[in-house]
Amino acid sequence: MYTNGNIYEYSGVSRRAMFSIITNDDQSIGKWVNHNCKTKGVSCEWTGHESPWIPCVDEVQLPNFI
Repeated sequence: MYTNGNIYEYSGVSRRAMFSIITNDDQSIGKWVNHNCKTKGVSCEWTGHESPWIPCVDEVQLPNFI
């Protein structure tokens, strides 16, 4: 999920790239995505949007009369 709330699913990312992001805490996520996910052979699909500022409906307390 990006900071604007858009959610994407990438497929075809190499195992080596996945291992590098998991094991390297100092790596920039943005640079990693640009280098490993926006290349030939990697497909991207928009899967939805979730606002990072508005809680999910399940987390909202509705009034008792509803």
